[in-house]
Amino acid sequence: MTHNGDTAHATGIGEMLISSRSLDEYRSMFHLTDEDLSRKILDCPGGAAGFASAVNRLGGDVTACDRAYFDRDTEQLAVVAAAETERGNRYIRAHTEHFDWAFFADPTSVHACAGMRSRNSPPISA
Repeated sequence: MTHNGDTAHATGIGEMLISSRSLDEYRSMFHLTDEDLSRKILDCPGGAAGFASAVNRLGGDVTACDRAYFDRDTEQLAVVAAAETERGNRYIRAHTEHFDWAFFADPTSVHACAGMRSRNSPPISA
């Protein structure tokens, strides 16, 4: 959820950040195999990730849910997801020493990937 202003609490990014991760990121983070992706999957919390959409397009069966979806229409969720992406990117740039850069080379590549996801992702359907 977007907090007031640039709201990362003093102890970190805040209570919650809606993130948007790709299928490649999920595969890398969770070491997902093709066999894993052939199973029924619940992505919770799914955030604004394109994982469910990507796997479903490949013939899989993924359902994404997140408390961030509650009481929001698709347009509101898109606005919140974009704001959260920017908030997360600001936090990453300010705290690079806290991140493992094995998947992304640096904060700029995280931001570039997020921009590509938002431009190339299919519209969110209700």
